[in-house]
Amino acid sequence: MKKMISVLLTVTMLCSIAVCSMTSPAYASGNSYTESGIHYQLNEDFKAVVTGCDEGISKITINNILANGYDVEEIGKEAFQGNLDLEEVICKASLNSVGDYAFECCSHLKTVTFEDTVTCFGNNVFALCTSLVKAELPNSVSQMGNGVFLYDKRLKSFDFPSELEKIGCYAFAFSGMTSAEMDTKMTVIPERLFYQCEKRWCP
Repeated sequence: MKKMISVLLTVTMLCSIAVCSMTSPAYASGNSYTESGIHYQLNEDFKAVVTGCDEGISKITINNILANGYDVEEIGKEAFQGNLDLEEVICKASLNSVGDYAFECCSHLKTVTFEDTVTCFGNNVFALCTSLVKAELPNSVSQMGNGVFLYDKRLKSFDFPSELEKIGCYAFAFSGMTSAEMDTKMTVIPERLFYQCEKRWCP
């Protein structure tokens, strides 16, 4: 009987060790990879796409190069859509793009900072982020889609990227915008860019 108990204890300890090893800072499964709680899809050309994060994380920092050597090139479509835990996002990666609806309905998200080059933001990327008060985007952004900051009631001001050539309609519609710096390459102000903003502000 004692030998059986001893064997059972040994098996239990081994199972515990196995579980601990699976929750390490970085692990991979197929083409999926997780590092510091952030999920990635790995491509054959050693590029990685951000696809989401673990539950309960309030602040994420997206770095340029992962521990496995892959370059982070994109935040995927709907990657963090509806995440109610996120409050702060810092992106240090040189991204090609941020996909449609990537942070849509992240209602507790307060600040987003993109420190390195990004070229394109898709449609509704930050729409319905009703707690968003600060969005810092690099001057490298040349294109932004429709409704990027739609219904962001707490967003009062925004500095447009200097390289911006095109932005979609309704980008700041129903937001709290009261001021903006618009020294850009845009030649046309899109339809209803600031539609129904608080205090009926317009540039």
